[in-house]
Amino acid sequence: MQSFVTHRLPPFTKKYPSEVIAEQIVESVLDDTLFGMVEVDLEVPDSWDDFDHKPDTDMSPYDYFREMSPISVPPKYRSKV
Repeated sequence: MQSFVTHRLPPFTKKYPSEVIAEQIVESVLDDTLFGMVEVDLEVPDSWDDFDHKPDTDMSPYDYFREMSPISVPPKYRSKV
């Protein structure tokens, strides 16, 4: 039974059967061996000064994104992903 289950594990789980580090996750997303959902912690800057395109609002970034955090990667951070 164990052989049956092991043979059908996703590639990422086969490659990293125990705990992983962030670099391994990023590498696996980029080479298409990890797919699906990844839980991440997002930080919202205190001011709009860190944004290239400020929305037309008087709200703080925290209040603006309170209900739905941004899920896109701003261009200045794409090289880090």
